[in-house]
Amino acid sequence: ARKKPKVAASKSTDTAVDRVNFRVLLHEEEQPNAPKLERTLFTTSPKLKIRHLKKHLAALLKLGKYDNLCIVLPTVNCTLSGLSESAKARKSTGVAIRQDLQCDQELEDFVTLKDIYEQYGMGSAWELRLLYHFSQGTIVNGIARFVAATSNTE
Repeated sequence: ARKKPKVAASKSTDTAVDRVNFRVLLHEEEQPNAPKLERTLFTTSPKLKIRHLKKHLAALLKLGKYDNLCIVLPTVNCTLSGLSESAKARKSTGVAIRQDLQCDQELEDFVTLKDIYEQYGMGSAWELRLLYHFSQGTIVNGIARFVAATSNTE
């Protein structure tokens, strides 16, 4: 029998680094009767897409589908990542935090966790925070405003 050539295990050292920690919480403006996660802290690959996160959360929340599940990137991540402190320290050089990171943002399904961490430029050792909600929401002036689905009977 022929022996298979040995393959160098170059990935083995990357596995510990190739994990990110993030916390998923119910949006504070969501209705109080909305389903809540029992576990909020997760560790996974940075390649995880928001679409797959929604599927996973829907399973944990025992939901049949995830069509109305929205994931929000809150402004608190500027502080959690250390970006706020870093920007304050560099303010004299004219460096400022990007405007879009200073607002709560709805995340698209194709975005990966790695994409999100890269927006902050502070590495991936910090704990990213994401919020979820089920209401139809629009973002106005950086704050998620939930629009209740009302039927006009007039």
